[in-house]
Amino acid sequence: MSDHKTCEATLTINALMNTIPQNEHKAQTEMAKLNFHHKDINWNGLRDKLKIEWETTLADKCPEEMLSSFTTICEEACREHVPLKSVANKKRLIPRDRCILMKKRGHYKNKLTKCPPPFIEAKLRKALLEIETSLIKSHAEQRKKEEIQAVNNIKDNSKFFFSYANRKSKNISAVGPLESVEGGLEGDPMKMANILKGQYDSVFSVPNPVKTVHDPAVFFNTRAISAQTPHLTEFTPETEELIEAIDAISSDSAAGPDGFHAKFLKQCKLELAVPLKLIATKSLASGIIPPNLKEGIVTPIHKGGNKGLAKNYRPVVLTSHIIKIIERVVKNHLTDHLEKTNAFNEGQHGFRKGRSCLSQLLAHQEALLEATSKGTNVDVIYLDFAKAFDKVDHGLLLHKLRGLGISGNLGKWIHTFLTGRTQKVSVQGHLSDPSDVVSGVPQGSVLGPLLFLIMIGDIDRGLRHSQATSFADDTRVKRGIAEEDVARLQEDLNHLLDWADTNNMSMNSDKFELMKYGPLHNIKGDTTYQAHQQTITPAHHVRDLGITMSADSTFSQHIINISNTAKKLTGWILRTFHTRERTCMLTLWKALVLPRLEYCCQLWSPYKKGDIVKLEALQRSFTSKIWDSQHMDYWERLRHLRLYSLQRRRERYLVIYVWKTLETLVPDVGLQINHHPRKGRLCYIRRTQATTQRVATVVHNSFTRNGARLFNAVPKAIRELTGVSTDSFKHQLDKWLASVPDEPPTPGYPSTGSNSLACHHTTREAELPGHSGGPP
Repeated sequence: MSDHKTCEATLTINALMNTIPQNEHKAQTEMAKLNFHHKDINWNGLRDKLKIEWETTLADKCPEEMLSSFTTICEEACREHVPLKSVANKKRLIPRDRCILMKKRGHYKNKLTKCPPPFIEAKLRKALLEIETSLIKSHAEQRKKEEIQAVNNIKDNSKFFFSYANRKSKNISAVGPLESVEGGLEGDPMKMANILKGQYDSVFSVPNPVKTVHDPAVFFNTRAISAQTPHLTEFTPETEELIEAIDAISSDSAAGPDGFHAKFLKQCKLELAVPLKLIATKSLASGIIPPNLKEGIVTPIHKGGNKGLAKNYRPVVLTSHIIKIIERVVKNHLTDHLEKTNAFNEGQHGFRKGRSCLSQLLAHQEALLEATSKGTNVDVIYLDFAKAFDKVDHGLLLHKLRGLGISGNLGKWIHTFLTGRTQKVSVQGHLSDPSDVVSGVPQGSVLGPLLFLIMIGDIDRGLRHSQATSFADDTRVKRGIAEEDVARLQEDLNHLLDWADTNNMSMNSDKFELMKYGPLHNIKGDTTYQAHQQTITPAHHVRDLGITMSADSTFSQHIINISNTAKKLTGWILRTFHTRERTCMLTLWKALVLPRLEYCCQLWSPYKKGDIVKLEALQRSFTSKIWDSQHMDYWERLRHLRLYSLQRRRERYLVIYVWKTLETLVPDVGLQINHHPRKGRLCYIRRTQATTQRVATVVHNSFTRNGARLFNAVPKAIRELTGVSTDSFKHQLDKWLASVPDEPPTPGYPSTGSNSLACHHTTREAELPGHSGGPP
């Protein structure tokens, strides 16, 4: 017996996995083996090959046979004109010139081991030094070439960019090892795929047997629908609709199980629109969708937390681009019908034209400020659905569709689209066993989000005292609060919980969050709310659609958060990419960092000088690393690199959004237009009235006030542009902005007053005094 204490530990390491999958993910066609990003593709020859008599070729066939013939013809044409993908070689080939240098280095080192005379030894060491210098230069040139190639592909082929970045980065993004049902860790890709399959299967809801639709032809018979309800029974897609649907596909979106690449579809859209129209028409008329188009490949993406738990991986489903094209046509017709009949929930901003996270947040913030400026408290409860998209009950959804006037062949087609779907989980090329998708709207589809909006569209029906607003499943309920209003908000919260039970969905009541706004602290301390017998704990900060909302109605914490995120991201860029060449650096900055710093900036645009300087320092620091700009100060760099300051960029976004509001391209959150006989179209700036100076300051710098001031500062000719495209307005705005000095507040620089467009308005024609420069 030993008196030593035993210590047991479990260590998760990234083992080298088998590079030859035993159950490899095989595409339905051979098109997955072709390289549609290759520079030597003969697109003209490919288009000519596809110009055939499609009507004759696809005549008298069912949708499945039509798809099979279409796929075969496309595959044969692509094999003839598109090169194959090169097989990745783990041992990357060393350039010939470097091999010669390495061979010489070995030869000289071998001579040194034989103790040569001093003068020969010095000669050998000098030669070795020259070889090492040449090798370093060769490595640097190769890396620079690879980095430029990766950066150039950041938009059109993001997969190539991130594969390179991940290869050079020290961050590990592999799946697992995963904890199995038995409790141990499993690292085999096939077994991990089945563990994830079990996790994703467990979130499906059990269909309500009373609402299950067994015979869609009878269920969607037009005679079963009230005569007063406007109907949408069927339509025939036009070729132009198919072309528009192909244009809407992102160029870098991954191909589905059938291997049809987005670039192939977009490059040959005119030739492919004809057969796709024939297939879509037949499918919609018969209510039949080929089984191949209802298969999905699930890629697990780690969303944070313990990598060993399957629940911490978000499923991203890849489906065929062919069915997505048809879905988009159906979606457009369905959306038009729902818009005309006012079927959408007014508080819903998700997946609707002209609406976005920004429009949702602006409306929410303006409602809060309007109440708190009058001295009223507002309580906001954030709800959390449990896997809402995966739990949609197909029968319940189909009943709601019929209630909205969807019937006939279109109703049958949507029933077919929802039911009989299968999916497999892919881990390192290995596929799990197939799963039947018994509930939910298809993840990764085009039509799925719209169907979810229909499912959740009546969530606020029956609310008597409060207002519910949503972006897809992200739902909040709020009410102005006096002492007697707490019970009313609780009543409406209970109604929402009952709605979830009735609609076969569930909520994570332990994840509900409560925000209390307003000056009445006695009410804040005395009010509590419960969900499923659990008290909802008040929070000082809540993350709402990616924005940190604070109980004091300011965005100081959000600015701190995005600043820290941007610092980490720029650090990763500078560690991963060695080049400091101008084009590469600016591309990386604009593609990766700016979107994080400017997301919904119309809502939170800072007005405190300290916050403006804090954010500006990020761009100032990053641009100082660019080789041909290191000797310049920040103001000079902005002009040399043809960049706007971050402050100017945010104000530009504000002006554009105000113009969009006036043009009714986005929802109005409280702007008031005023036509001045001499000055033209202006925004009326309401007088700020608030019970406290702090609230008055927040209101004064909110979107409806600050955005209006900035819009009014723009020249009349630009303000009065109407009926033009957004790009045309941006072009005219940028032409004017090029003449406005852009010298943001920066520590150590001479002060020239405010850099805001609103302050430049009164002195637009005057030249600002020159500056003597400042620290870089």
